[in-house]
Amino acid sequence: MFGIGFVTARDIPNPLQADGGKVNAVFIPTTPNPTSGFLLLVPQEECISTQMTVEEGMKVVISGGVVIPPLLKKPDSPVDPEDAA
Repeated sequence: MFGIGFVTARDIPNPLQADGGKVNAVFIPTTPNPTSGFLLLVPQEECISTQMTVEEGMKVVISGGVVIPPLLKKPDSPVDPEDAA
């Protein structure tokens, strides 16, 4: 399971690890009111970056997932790597 979140701070010392692990502060907005939500401290190795802009991410959240940017949609047919070059 994944959720759309916005990194609001990086490289925070992980309070649960004495070995110097780092976490990111990630704000997870809620649908349909993105001003509410919650803040998670997520280990950096568990964060997955996307190529979405903040605007695209907010459109997904506010629309309840109805508006999905093209980069998150599966292609209708397999893409030939030779055609993509």
